[in-house]
Amino acid sequence: MPTAPIPFVNALQSGDEELAGASPQALNVTVDGAGAVRRRPGVGSYFSDAQTLNAPSGLHIDEQGRLFIVSPRTSGTIHAADVYRAAPTGLISIGAMACAGRPVFAETEMLLVMAAGLAMKKIELASPVAVSTLAGSPPEASHVGHNSLRLVANDVTVDRTKVRYSSQAAGTTTYAGHEEWLVGVGTAGYFSAEAAPDPIVALGENTNELWAFGSRTLQIFGPDSTLVFAPAATMEVGCSAAYSVVKKEGAFYWLDHARRFVRSDGRGTEVLSKGLQRVVQGFGTVDDCFGYRVLLGPVDAVVWSFPTEGRTFAVQEGAGWSEWTSWSGAQHVPFTVTAHGFDRMTGNNVVGLSDMGVGVLQSGRATDIGSAEPIVAEVTTGFSNRDTDARKHCKRVRLTFRRGELRRRPELRGYITYRDSLGPWAPRIPVVLDGAEPVCEIASLGTYRRRQWKYTFSDSAEELVLAGAEEDFEVTD
Repeated sequence: MPTAPIPFVNALQSGDEELAGASPQALNVTVDGAGAVRRRPGVGSYFSDAQTLNAPSGLHIDEQGRLFIVSPRTSGTIHAADVYRAAPTGLISIGAMACAGRPVFAETEMLLVMAAGLAMKKIELASPVAVSTLAGSPPEASHVGHNSLRLVANDVTVDRTKVRYSSQAAGTTTYAGHEEWLVGVGTAGYFSAEAAPDPIVALGENTNELWAFGSRTLQIFGPDSTLVFAPAATMEVGCSAAYSVVKKEGAFYWLDHARRFVRSDGRGTEVLSKGLQRVVQGFGTVDDCFGYRVLLGPVDAVVWSFPTEGRTFAVQEGAGWSEWTSWSGAQHVPFTVTAHGFDRMTGNNVVGLSDMGVGVLQSGRATDIGSAEPIVAEVTTGFSNRDTDARKHCKRVRLTFRRGELRRRPELRGYITYRDSLGPWAPRIPVVLDGAEPVCEIASLGTYRRRQWKYTFSDSAEELVLAGAEEDFEVTD
């Protein structure tokens, strides 16, 4: 009697487009380094006053651990926003800024600079009590960065093929160079991304390079003693969503000109979203997509949300894709996160929420803030014929779990179901662990030629971790 795995984790890796209707075969799940399937992090409270600021469009935690929140005054397209600083005793309003997009932050030793499609703003970090306009005639910019002791920004009004840079400023005594932008003033200047006549839609920067994302091309520049910034690489891959760009160590991830999620180290490009192509290409709106990285315990995921479409997707390298949703009224609803910021001092993933202000992602949490309903997660395999089209009898299914805590009473751990050859799903079968034993066995689940499996779990008693699944079967033909 052969034994074979039920490939729940492989389903995440494959994104089985043909058999699964071009959608991720996982909802609200992550995979740890050992290959165990667990529920996505839940959203918990961060601090009490934070619940007053609904739908923040930007969050930044500075090197001292202070949280800056850009909260829109209006819904939909952002026209004006108020900037708040989270102090130990609550929120302090420190000013307002006009916005034509999501805020992008650049932190120097002395300044927090914010770009959002109009005039750039600054906050002096030594005493962050006010928001003011960055001086020195900088461009109106959607993106700003910090490289080689200079501020760099794109130009959204005068020449969208140019990247402008300030003079240099270093130390903690003066930031004057960061307010020198006109050519001929200090060492300020510009360079052009002219590989193709496409506008720069986003900027990215890592330790040694500046990335200029065009609508159809990507150009990378490096510091140069003569030219200030010199071309280093050019690739024919563009960007269709300016705020989809996510940095992960030295690489970048984004939604490219063909609506593919891609990864690049600057010298080559890898397509990550083969199993999602029909989904994303069928969206009516993608330019509002925004991305962020969740680094929390065993989870290291890049997450992208499409606000207009109401869809959020997360990818873990080596583990594959999952769609993340919230849960309300016995159904999946759009994930409520509107912005993300990472606190290096504490490891907190701080998130803005559409209806509950600001929260924090927490491993093992069963519910999201503001909801009494547990997060419902499920994972579905593709169809399998066990390498033969002969009929097979499922003698036994064995599910192995990792316990969050030791319990002696029987407890429900979710439901398993299956369907054969695009037929209807069978009635759900409860998965129950009897006492401390972390294995559930279910006997005699019929015959099939090709079968698809689904496991659903939403228990709120403890963290749910599916460590493995396998089937004992017998070929009967």
